Amino acid sequence: VNICQTVVRQSLINDGIIEESQFASDQRELPSMTKKPMAVLYVDNLILMSKLQEDTKERIERAVVGLERRGLRVHDVTSGAQNLDALGWSLVGKKGCVEPKKERAWRLYLAIDHLLKIRFCSVRQLERIVGTFTSMSMVRRPCLVVLNVVYRFGRGSGTISKHFERDKILPLWDSVL
Repeated sequence: VNICQTVVRQSLINDGIIEESQFASDQRELPSMTKKPMAVLYVDNLILMSKLQEDTKERIERAVVGLERRGLRVHDVTSGAQNLDALGWSLVGKKGCVEPKKERAWRLYLAIDHLLKIRFCSVRQLERIVGTFTSMSMVRRPCLVVLNVVYRFGRGSGTISKHFERDKILPLWDSVL
């Protein structure tokens, strides 16, 4: 996964499509989109966003040519969209917001609702739900406090599954629910 992302990133930089400073990255402020597009890259998924529609469209076309020249297959190219679904997220241009895709949020809701009814699950299932909730909460970080008890349970071990066999079915105690 990391190798793929590094190859795509370096190809885009070497071809002059995007500068290193224009990639969105953890631990730093988002790059300005006033004069150059901002890039979001996750493995082999690339999103270029800008206020300069023609420039960004041309960069996308050059990126496709450059990546295909290197033998990398490009698919599902969307250009000039105000709204976009990518990587489990919906980017709503007119509202200027990012939110989890409705299908993804609905699946998480159904999973939590099911857990509340049956009150049992395997550690693997709990890890999956916690991981999905954590990912979706990153755009609204105060939501992460909901998982405080679950995190405390896993603290010191790095993962919940170190406490139990991953496929063993466990009763969920009230503070987790």
